[in-house]
Amino acid sequence: MKNFIVRLGLAALLAATFVMQASAQGKYDRWAGDGLLIRGYDTTAYFQKRQPARGDRANVVEWNGGTWRFATAREAELFRANPTAYAPQFGAYCTGGLSQGHVVNGNPTIWRMHGNKLYLFYAEAGGRRFDQDPAGTIAAARAYARKVGIKEN
Repeated sequence: MKNFIVRLGLAALLAATFVMQASAQGKYDRWAGDGLLIRGYDTTAYFQKRQPARGDRANVVEWNGGTWRFATAREAELFRANPTAYAPQFGAYCTGGLSQGHVVNGNPTIWRMHGNKLYLFYAEAGGRRFDQDPAGTIAAARAYARKVGIKEN
């Protein structure tokens, strides 16, 4: 019985190591989430209205492997004309998490603008840390994102 438990533990450890190595080699999806990006929020709203706004399923743009929703057809056209200007940085993953060496999805209701770019965070604490040192947080997030294969935008 002891041998079985030891072997089971070793197998679990090897599996976990394999998963961590695969993730560290850039196995993350291009965008956080599963198809409907930033939970259906209109990414142009952060730039136009300076606040999050829900997108409408009638105003959809397929871009770069994901589905983006917009509040109006006008916002959808703004995005379609220049999607990289409006897409969140780091594939909508949490900028704060990346800066600390881990990957979690960003929350579209916790966000910051810096240098006319949109950054999402998993929790308010990440946004507050970002406020203390935006450039340092972005640099640390950028370094880790490159290491694990997440594109900045």
